[in-house]
Amino acid sequence: MKKILLAIIAFMFVEITGFIVVGNWIGILPTLLLIICTSIAGAYLLKRQGTKALQEIKMAMANGQPPGFAMIDGLLIFLGAVFLIFPGFVTDIVGIIMLTPARGVFKPAIFHWLRKKTKHSQTVIVQR
Repeated sequence: MKKILLAIIAFMFVEITGFIVVGNWIGILPTLLLIICTSIAGAYLLKRQGTKALQEIKMAMANGQPPGFAMIDGLLIFLGAVFLIFPGFVTDIVGIIMLTPARGVFKPAIFHWLRKKTKHSQTVIVQR
């Protein structure tokens, strides 16, 4: 619990530092406009790319293929758009990475986490 609290405090410190640095570099009004624009872009991309990801999941299932890769892509797209909606430059950078094909950087970590979580549990697949 202490580690999570420290991580949140450190993250907030980095985001506030980012606001101060960018605000000094380009000015207060452009900084605020940039934050507002990335939030609007995140909401738009959440709707647009989220719908596309759902279609890919449906297509994979209709073809009789497991939708695992499409679901992970959909999760990363969702998280990327949500990170863009959050105010802050660090979250914007991570969000942009998750919305581009570079999101493949995060896939091995997600697969490792999923394997670790399902290693000692029983998985049941129901076909209809």
